[in-house]
Amino acid sequence: KTIDKRRLKLHLPMPLMRAATATMQMVLPNPPATTATLELFTAGLDNITALDAVPARFGFQPKSLEAELQEHGI
Repeated sequence: KTIDKRRLKLHLPMPLMRAATATMQMVLPNPPATTATLELFTAGLDNITALDAVPARFGFQPKSLEAELQEHGI
């Protein structure tokens, strides 16, 4: 948003994504997704935290990049 660019998003069925990811791992030196990443998404693990975890644990409220840039006049 800051540099007025949009990222292409594709919604693929998981079997197709697995095939595409395996191919990317063989062809690309730094693929955007790996089979290990897919396993994290499909493992069914609860990998989220409470909404107040950062302020409660670290004592500050996180800000978006946009808010931080506006605060500093950028």
